[in-house]
Amino acid sequence: MAAVANTGERAIDIDGHLTLTEGPSPMSTGPFQVARGTTLAPDQRG
Repeated sequence: MAAVANTGERAIDIDGHLTLTEGPSPMSTGPFQVARGTTLAPDQRG
């Protein structure tokens, strides 16, 4: 899971892929599709 925070003054629509790399171990994973239609209001986290 990835945490996203909207620190702006307008709502944002999140779209794309998430890939996890360069962590504390040599493992990596992804890409994972972000669900379409995900919207964060100002000061909202998701």
